[in-house]
Amino acid sequence: MNTKKEKKLGARVMNKTLKKVGFSLAAILLLSAYINFTPFNLSGVSTVDGACGTTEECNAEIKRLEEEREKKQAEISGYEDTTDGIQNKIFGLQEERDLIDSQITALDNSISAIDGEIKTLEESITKKHEEIRNRMERMQLAIKGNQYLDFLINSESLTDLIRRADAVESITSYDKDLISQISAEKAQVVAFQEQQAEQRKQQESKKTETETLIAEQQQLQADFKAKIAAAQSSASDLELSQGEVQAQIDKLEELRKQQEEEEKNNNNNNNGGGGEENGGGNESGGGGSGVPSGSGWVLPTASGTVTCSYGCYYDHIGTDIGKYGGTNVLAAATGIVVYTAGGCYEGNRSCNGGFGNVIAISHRINGRDYVTVYAHLQSIYVSEWQTVSAGQSIGYMGNTGDSYGTHLHFEVLVDINYMPGSKATRRAHSVDSVRIIPYPNGGSEWSSSW
Repeated sequence: MNTKKEKKLGARVMNKTLKKVGFSLAAILLLSAYINFTPFNLSGVSTVDGACGTTEECNAEIKRLEEEREKKQAEISGYEDTTDGIQNKIFGLQEERDLIDSQITALDNSISAIDGEIKTLEESITKKHEEIRNRMERMQLAIKGNQYLDFLINSESLTDLIRRADAVESITSYDKDLISQISAEKAQVVAFQEQQAEQRKQQESKKTETETLIAEQQQLQADFKAKIAAAQSSASDLELSQGEVQAQIDKLEELRKQQEEEEKNNNNNNNGGGGEENGGGNESGGGGSGVPSGSGWVLPTASGTVTCSYGCYYDHIGTDIGKYGGTNVLAAATGIVVYTAGGCYEGNRSCNGGFGNVIAISHRINGRDYVTVYAHLQSIYVSEWQTVSAGQSIGYMGNTGDSYGTHLHFEVLVDINYMPGSKATRRAHSVDSVRIIPYPNGGSEWSSSW
């Protein structure tokens, strides 16, 4: 099996395993980078520290999940408090913006009123100018017609003359003063209008700044709401996962008891009831496998040749057995199928993480847990949670996945009862299969009647 491609196994096999056994942790895996918790696996919840390979370890994993869920709940509470604070700030900014709007409206009304006042003053100045112009025209006509002189000459006395002259002068001076006063008032009103316009401009700028702050706070609020939703989803998945891990424990225990009961019944039948030779005990009986008595193991193929032994190249943690395509692949011991992944064809080297069509079977032999892995299969004959017997055909040898010739990649894992997603976990539990199942002729070509 190609080492480089085998490294791709982790995520692909883990996800497939979780889907197949109903362990819906895809959401948690997608969120793990964001909400900072360790992803985990099926019946053995794999962590960076190890794997849940026993009921005790799975119970510890349930406790860890509960603690993680409580942390997420505390995280949610913190996010909600922050969101409430942001909402209060948004309310304050919105009130400030509304006040600015009312101030701008008041300034608009004031500027509009000033515009009317300026228009009235301009009309007064225009009217006064018109009156003065008409009066001057009449005075000029009067002077030409000696009316002005007659007005002065007809004075009854010098005092009357002076009074009449002053009256004419006063009228002219009054007109000039009135025009000056109106012009001054207009200048003041125009200056006030300009002041109001400047204030309005400042209020518009302040309103724009406030709206920018509101938008920023609303975006911050949206971000925290997204964090709350993610944390709530994570907490829900953690809670669901606790139940699923427990259900997985219960299911494995139930199947294990059924398997042990069947083995016990088989042993009783083989013993023939009494003190005689055990007639083969855990041997495969008439199968002719050549497996030592009491081991419970058989070879994964009835014939073949070891083409690449355990460790034949760096990080090769299985045994490759070569034979022609369509050779039956056999369950190496009685057990429960805990993982299958199909849909691969020759040439698709990345299929199922490089494993191609693959099966994993969990075994309980002499009080110890094992998992056997069968990769690069042409076809699969069994389904998950199916109980199989030692030597039972489970598929055909093939050349799928990261394979360069028809062969079976066979792995034996110890002290574990599930198919781990990461190669690091598989490596930690792997052993050379020759230590478990002696191969005829040292692994060179062999053939058996079964």
